Parts: sequence; C-alpha cells; structure tokens
Amino acid sequence: IASSALKSVNDCSDENKLLLNVVKLLKERDDVLPIVENFTKLSHKTPPPCKRKYNRGFSFLAVGIPTVLRLDALAYYISDTLLTLIKQLDSASLEKIVFVVLVADKPQTNRTYILNEIVSHHNAAIKRGLIQIIEIPKNFYPPLDNPTLRYGDKYFVNAKWRTKQAVDYTFLFLYCMDQAHYYIQLEDDILAAPQYLASIQDFIKKQTQPWISLAYSRMDIVGTLYKTSSLQRLAQFVLFFYDIQPVSKLYRFFNAIHFQREALPKLPSLFQHIGDKTSKLGFFQKLTVDKDFEIVKRKYDGDNPPAVVTASMKAIEGYEPKMAYSKIPGYCWMKEVRIDDTFTVEFNQSHHIGRIALETATAEHSDDFLRGGVIEVSPENKSPKANEKSKCLDYINLGETDYGRIDVQGVNKIAQFKIKCLRVRVTEQQTSWLLIREIAVWTLKSNN
Repeated sequence: IASSALKSVNDCSDENKLLLNVVKLLKERDDVLPIVENFTKLSHKTPPPCKRKYNRGFSFLAVGIPTVLRLDALAYYISDTLLTLIKQLDSASLEKIVFVVLVADKPQTNRTYILNEIVSHHNAAIKRGLIQIIEIPKNFYPPLDNPTLRYGDKYFVNAKWRTKQAVDYTFLFLYCMDQAHYYIQLEDDILAAPQYLASIQDFIKKQTQPWISLAYSRMDIVGTLYKTSSLQRLAQFVLFFYDIQPVSKLYRFFNAIHFQREALPKLPSLFQHIGDKTSKLGFFQKLTVDKDFEIVKRKYDGDNPPAVVTASMKAIEGYEPKMAYSKIPGYCWMKEVRIDDTFTVEFNQSHHIGRIALETATAEHSDDFLRGGVIEVSPENKSPKANEKSKCLDYINLGETDYGRIDVQGVNKIAQFKIKCLRVRVTEQQTSWLLIREIAVWTLKSNN
C-alpha cells in the first residue's frame, strides 16, 4: 500500500492508528501466510457423496455457509436454511448461484451426522452441483491452542471457538474465490427474503462509487458481499489476526484499510437471523433481530410493462417509488405526504390495460396506509406545448381506494384508449408516512 494511501487513512483516531499498524505488520507473520499461498496445492477432502465434478461453470454468486452441530444436538438449522434459500428463488436464479456448505465440526461423528442430514433432504440439489459440501483438511489449521482472551471471554474454550471460526471463514473465502463473481457470507440459521438474488444484483448495479463490500443484513458479517477478486486478500488479513480478533471485527478493519469506513446497506435487509442456540458451549444466545428485515411477498402477478416510476413525495432512502412496481420484492415508503401528491407510472409505450391493483401498508407498518386516494389514467399527450413537461394531462378517474386498497377490473371498458400514464393521487390528509406495497398492471396484449 502506497505511503500516500496510508497517510489518507490516518485521521488521528485510535482505530486509524491500529489500522496503520495492521498494514505495517501484514507481511511479517510468516507462520500463517504460506497456508494461503499453498492453498491450491492442498488435497482438501470432501465427504464421499459429494466428491464429484459439478460442471456448473462459473456462477454469479457463491453463498458461503459454515455449519456445526450444536453441542446438545437440540438445535439443527442447516437443512431448513438451505430449503429456505432455494425455495425463495425461481429456476432462472438457481442457475446463477451455488451454495457452499462448510461442515466445520472437528469430530468425524458430528460431520457424518450433518452430512447425512443434508444429503437426506437435498440429494437432488447436491447431484446437480447447486449445493457443494466441503470439509477443512487438518493441515490447513494454524495453531489454535493459545488464543487471546477478549471481549468478555470467561472461558478459554470460547476464545478458542472464536479463533477456529476465523480460520473456518478463511477456508470458505479461499474455496469460493474461483466459484463465482461475487461471494456472500451467511450462517446456517437464517431466513431469506423472496427473490433475494435479484435484489442483490439490482443493488450492485446501483453503486456509483468504488466499494469493497456491500451489506444485505445488519448482522455483522452475515449478509456481507465481496467480489471474489478480494477474497484472497481478505483471507490473508483474517489469518494474520485469527487468534487476536474475531472475524466479526476483522472484516470491518479490512474494509477500512480499503477506504470503506461505513457499511453500504441494502434496505430493506434480505436476511434475518432465527437461531437461538449458539455453537459456543451450547449456550442459548439472545436472538439478534434485524429490524430492517421484512418478508413482503407480492400479492399479484401482474404484467407490469417497462415504465418510469416517480412520486412528488419524498421517498425514504432504499424505498424508492420503483420498488412498488418492480418484480423485485420491496416497497415504496414516503413521507411529507400532502393532498394532491401523486405516485405516477409512465409506461415506455402506451398499452390497453385490463386491470390495475394497488396495495398499501404492511403488517409491520399497518398505520402507513393511504387514507384516501384515487387511481387515474391518461392517454399520451400527442401534441404537448413547449411549457408542458408531462406527456400525460387528460386523466380520468377509475375509482377510490378503500383503506388503502383498490382493484379495478375492466379498466379497458372505462378508459377506452391506450394508456400512457397511471397515477395514484392523494385526496385526504395523511397523518402518517405512506407505504405503497405493490401496484400491479395487467395489459390486454392482443389489443396492443
């Protein structure tokens, strides 16, 4: 790293001084770096049912999931987590993703138990290479017997558990770096939002500045995405401090020395933690809830032809107007709502439309429904004047909302023209924010 880059990191905070020391020491620890450099030469062992050529090619996303058997075997999550991750995607998305499960238990009996559980529930996915199961060879582990007690550790075994976890993550990083373009870190006890892969792709496309990682959850490293081209450097960094700092802190330091000090979160979050049994000493842990996670499934399966979606109201960051119209799960959330404010969908091409449906509010935000509003549509203004910005002027009313909902069928009988724009217009005082959960449009294709 150039001296000018080091200088730009140093803004006199204690954390920055530590980061500077990290950079200076990074090349001095020769007891672990050869493990990374020689990784491709290791003959890592995989369980017999999974030792095959998968022939899936290079995926868009590799999902790394370490799993261990909880010590009393009363809590076991990995099979249900894999089922959730697979069921929330359509068949096209499943061709772009690979799930890499690291069986991280040391006792072979535990590994065998976990392997049998996964194979019994997901044998077809394993055979097609959608799920890959790996183990860590013993010669990959650096010394684990002398970790530093930190962060309130009362038991030496806890520090040792944290140390091994860092090495386990490192192995996943290295294994997955030639599996896909991107890598995301998950755990074996999570829920996922519907069509989360499309949301991941969309958020990547939205980035306008250089980045080292993106956050699809608020749960430390869980839900954190990296380009696979960064994984070898990340592995080197984690291995350098594996027995000093937990991986949940090391990835933040790694981001910081690459000049990304703050997380870049996707809102709403795509993953939620559900497990209450930690693998550390078998203790129950306080459930970490991501308040930005909410499963909002689409009620309708409309055509929703290509359009530009705008609103006169101020949208909350991450909840832009297009999220209510997009096929990608999400919703639009707006504040400072006034009478005659509008939410407008302007189609790229005019269409004959048969049905329009609107849903507002969610179970989590039930008070943010549209108090009063109307659905209006307009044909294209074929001869706009110079001072007219909108292509749509002559709107007609299709109906009023009822507790924030409306489903207008037979639109073509009311509006007997090709529709260029539709809009939701506020007609009553809104005492709360406005959440537009979904707007669905069905075209009459034979009449277009």
